Amino acid sequence: MLAWAPITAPSEGYSLILGVNAPLAAMLPLQLRLLDQQRRDNLCLIHIVIDTPRPMLPGDIESRVRAQFTELPMQFHYYSEPAWRKLRRIGWSKCYSWHSWSLGLSHVRSRYAMLHDYDAFTLHDDFLEQRYKLIRESGASFFGFQNRSYREWQTNRESDPTFAGTWEMMFDAALVREKLQPIDLFNRFVLRHGKLAMLDTFHDAQYRLGGVAQSQGTPYELVHASQMICQVTHLCQARSDRMRGPDNMNLLLVPYLLAAVDEDACLSDATAALQAGRDVPLLGKFVNAEAVTRVRAEGLSNIIIQLERKLHGRTRPHVLAFIRALCDYAWQREGAPPPAIDGQELFHWKTVPPREAA
Repeated sequence: MLAWAPITAPSEGYSLILGVNAPLAAMLPLQLRLLDQQRRDNLCLIHIVIDTPRPMLPGDIESRVRAQFTELPMQFHYYSEPAWRKLRRIGWSKCYSWHSWSLGLSHVRSRYAMLHDYDAFTLHDDFLEQRYKLIRESGASFFGFQNRSYREWQTNRESDPTFAGTWEMMFDAALVREKLQPIDLFNRFVLRHGKLAMLDTFHDAQYRLGGVAQSQGTPYELVHASQMICQVTHLCQARSDRMRGPDNMNLLLVPYLLAAVDEDACLSDATAALQAGRDVPLLGKFVNAEAVTRVRAEGLSNIIIQLERKLHGRTRPHVLAFIRALCDYAWQREGAPPPAIDGQELFHWKTVPPREAA
């Protein structure tokens, strides 16, 4: 579906590749508001890739965000209709992320690029520039957060490779465009120590090209609702009108993220559903929250509180009501008394210092 040529005379600096999940296109202003607060001394361009053909989108999201964020250097890309139909038939979320990143990378003209997850949100206003500084100082081809090794690789042998997680990964775009094609970035099954192991997107590229450097993330840099976009894809494409199970509980963050860009009705409906013990309405379907644990509810609440403090300097009352409903639901299912929550202190670790609301 895609092919590219090497980048001719790549420019200094880095580009950002942001893959947008079309059912959550209304969330784009939240991402751009946070990126608008970033230092961008060396940022060349933000490549925004929406995983749907433009005529199929309800409304013109591109025109709206261009009018709202006039200082951000943005370029929009959309799926072709043949690619969209093919990926929709496959129905695997990994295909969407791979195609979005590859499509964005095919337009990059800078030496470096960074994959910015749609469910990751920057907290530190120097985050992008720090990632760029670190990859240049390290001399690495791929620079990202530590990634949990696949079980098949955990042999503690010196020859075992390490991988950088794809979320917020900075990499040498010129090298990748020179040595590889888009299909080389896709997930791949390999034999390792006599076992079949699946390498995630970009991991086979790291294994083949080398030059991987890792860093440890801190709660002060960003928050990341891992796999939330994958779960939204599966929710929207599932034949059933309900999603359940422990692997889908990050979907419960979506009502808040939509409320962060003024879709408050979605959050009010989710709050009422949790308070009544009903399935949570979301994107025309329902999420059964019975599998949400206290630990998961704490993690989701921490993300919400962090973002509220970043965006508004405090947790707003209607958001606090949702957090309380979520935690009450999880605690009661485990037979524990509901916790006291003020919407300011995080569970387990210290919060980011409050800032003045923009």
